[in-house]
This record gives sequence, C-alpha cells and structure tokens, in this order.
Amino acid sequence: AASPATRASPPEGLPFHILDVFTTGRPMSGNQLLVVEDRNDTLSTEAMQQIAAEIGFAESAFVRSPTGGCAATVRIFTTDAEVPQAGHPIIGLSE
Repeated sequence: AASPATRASPPEGLPFHILDVFTTGRPMSGNQLLVVEDRNDTLSTEAMQQIAAEIGFAESAFVRSPTGGCAATVRIFTTDAEVPQAGHPIIGLSE
C-alpha cells in the first residue's frame, strides 16, 4: 500500500508527490517514491535523471503522456540510470 507523504511543485512547475510504498499507512515508514506528473512530456531524459539523482530515492517515477492506448506512460529512474521496470514504483502508482 502507498500513502501520500507530501505534495508540492518542483522548480519546473510540475506537480509531484512523495509516496511511502509498502507501508500500513504510517507516514514516513515505507519505501519512498518520487512521482512527477509530466503529462506534457516537458522534461528531457537528462532532467529526469538529474531530478532522480538529486532526490536520492531508490527509484523516481515520471508519469508522461499516453501512448498506444494507455492512460499514461511511466519512466523510472534510479539515482544512476533509467530502468525498464521496478516493483515498488509500479505498486505505488497503482494506488
């Protein structure tokens, strides 16, 4: 389960959320996940990587515009690289 820990706006003006994934609802007790809503695809790959590195969580997820009939696409970054998939971001985003 995931619960919102905070909500604010990054310098780019995009909404973002910090979620606690794999928790029973107690804030700040799960695996932290940054979720950035970039539905207009304004961030470059380099910018997403820089944000993920700056935040320093195990993974950061960027929700992007839909493709191929999907409601949205998601790009996931660790502090070092983009990854094709990861468990706790997928579970956190499914909530």
